[in-house]
Amino acid sequence: MATLSIGILLYQNSLDEVTRCLDALAHPENQALIGEVLIRDQGGDDCATTRHWAQLNPHKLPLIFSSGENVGFGAGHNILFAQHSQATSAYICLNPDGILHPQCLSRLVAHAVKHDWQGLFEAAQEPVMPPKFYNPQSGKTEWCSAACLLIPNTVHDTLGGFDERFFMYCEDVDLSWRARALGIDCYVCQDALYYHFIENRASRSALIWQSRLHLAHKWGAQHYQDYAAVTLEGLLQRPMDMIVASLTNFPICTQAQITTVQPNFLVDGLFAKPLWK
Repeated sequence: MATLSIGILLYQNSLDEVTRCLDALAHPENQALIGEVLIRDQGGDDCATTRHWAQLNPHKLPLIFSSGENVGFGAGHNILFAQHSQATSAYICLNPDGILHPQCLSRLVAHAVKHDWQGLFEAAQEPVMPPKFYNPQSGKTEWCSAACLLIPNTVHDTLGGFDERFFMYCEDVDLSWRARALGIDCYVCQDALYYHFIENRASRSALIWQSRLHLAHKWGAQHYQDYAAVTLEGLLQRPMDMIVASLTNFPICTQAQITTVQPNFLVDGLFAKPLWK
């Protein structure tokens, strides 16, 4: 049976939040699937909440602790992937602010097996999914959210992991588009359920728009790049030349990649055909 490496990044998560996440992960139905749970604390707490959970629940999960500076979402998961056991079949990005259904992991694995471990496989989020379209028969979608995402080892190696120039947000869109440029499909696994607590992100608006600006620049969407730059200028109250200067570290994708993927910037912030009309 395939085994999984689970990667969890922490940043000042509460004990209640971590407890809900790990309690669900430790469900008996997951025991045979989990090879290791890699936890990296990027909030300066040295995994205090997860260590506390482990003391109360000894031997329930094969936890491996690490900590370091906050290098962002993609870079953090890249660090964990570099540390994971090659004996496992896939790596799962798992946000700590959510709860796995007891059969979520087995269903994700079933979808990966069905497609010969070629693809990116996203759990269906409850109570509110990202409102992007997916084919109800095949599950194919334009990009996969990394809140709960199965990435086969071979696919990760092919893609080289997340683009670490995205500190947070849009790194999963970019990963998915790079996969599709190579003929690797993205799937929403409708029967693999993950309850995700959606937080108010108003305080992160500038960070979100910074990532959108970088995504548009990298994927050659000048019209959306201009829109994002103007929006970011208003949020940060900085001159436009300073906003645009941040793009120098983001080379544009090849025309072949852009033509193959046809990145979707038509719906603001969705980067896909909408689920509802």
